[in-house]
Amino acid sequence: GAAGPRNAVDDAALLSIAAANTDSRFDVMVLCTGGKDSTYLLWYLAKRLGLRVLAASWNMPYTNETCRGNVRRSLELLPNVELVERTLSWNDVRAAMRAQFGNVGLPCLCPVVAHALFFPLAAEERIPVVMQGVEEVQLAVMSYVMRSLQSGQGQSRTAPPSQREQTLQFLELAAHAPEPADPFSLVAEFIRYQRSVRRILDPLYGPLDRLLERARKDESVFLPQFLRLKTNELYGSWSQVAELMKREMDWKMPPGQKGLLHTSCRIEKVKDYCQYMRFKNMRTTSFPQSIVEVSAGVYFGLISREEGLREVEELGYHREPEALAGLLRDLGIGEDDRRSHGETRYSLCDGGAGCGGCA
Repeated sequence: GAAGPRNAVDDAALLSIAAANTDSRFDVMVLCTGGKDSTYLLWYLAKRLGLRVLAASWNMPYTNETCRGNVRRSLELLPNVELVERTLSWNDVRAAMRAQFGNVGLPCLCPVVAHALFFPLAAEERIPVVMQGVEEVQLAVMSYVMRSLQSGQGQSRTAPPSQREQTLQFLELAAHAPEPADPFSLVAEFIRYQRSVRRILDPLYGPLDRLLERARKDESVFLPQFLRLKTNELYGSWSQVAELMKREMDWKMPPGQKGLLHTSCRIEKVKDYCQYMRFKNMRTTSFPQSIVEVSAGVYFGLISREEGLREVEELGYHREPEALAGLLRDLGIGEDDRRSHGETRYSLCDGGAGCGGCA
């Protein structure tokens, strides 16, 4: 079929789902961080559409304080919205992020931890829809590039699976990602990331595993649909949606930040840098995620080419990000570990195994 997210939904469909929803106090769960996209999602669903929203957030330690404040103000400005929070112990998070660095060369745990934590809760509460603040540019490879490649191979006539099946496949990839069939494919890095988080944080996945097992065996088992807004149509531009959120939700940008692509994570530039270094060191065929997203933003008309170039200047490609040193201290990764801690040699050292660039 056509390129783009297959689980995109319009206002009429959301309102129809809400009108038929008599089993739950909530029409939709929103996985939120306080960034521009999840704040927009809360506002759009709760205020524009009048849906009953349960916001869900977990204590990722590197969410910036500005966005934590954005979440708190959202609850004040949208007084019908409820919030549920889950916390992982700092020891567990620190050990998991250190292990991720060794396994896949990145410290990141988001957003898959949120899926493991909150989908079982949404099912228990019988909430018909789960959504997260991920815009279409962040799905560029999976929803546009891969779909276009498949169409070029004559697979475009295949009917898309049902929304329930799409949700099951999405969650099964998060919970039970297989070993990549082609280790150098465009999606191999993402699959390895999913597998690594699962391996490191295995005890978290018990409720999700049980939900998936029941839902696969019995089609009558309740399963929330994982849906997305058509952000390319709704946003207009990144600057317009940011100004709208400042006006409607008193949304604030983190101090000193200029780029609008990712606004909630203090170590976003570390991810940029590590992904860039892995590509530079020929450890992966995957472009850094943010360069694909900025390019998609220009292609879809969300930013101008000049704005895109300014966004790229804000990314973490050009030098070691300031946040990296503090993160490595937090995780107990020393100078010697850069050379010896698994995949970190390809993320933190110029030249891979030789590591000639590490001071």
